[in-house]
Amino acid sequence: MAGTVDSLGRVWSHDALDRLLADPEVQRVVQAARAILYPAPGRFGQRSFKAWAKREGRSKPGIALLFLLCLRSKQWDHLGGRP
Repeated sequence: MAGTVDSLGRVWSHDALDRLLADPEVQRVVQAARAILYPAPGRFGQRSFKAWAKREGRSKPGIALLFLLCLRSKQWDHLGGRP
């Protein structure tokens, strides 16, 4: 089983991330986060993303998971969409 480690050292299976991304509410939050994160890649984008997530009331573990969900959804975009 393939997995990814978040910034807090937790291992998330790709299947678990994909199940979370299947939820329409999660998709909405991920789209908003990606709009902040990816137009300005690098450290500036990450700082803006973290500031936005904190304003939204996200915890440190929640921010770490949201970042992984953004990365996973971007991987699916490069593959032409979810299976």
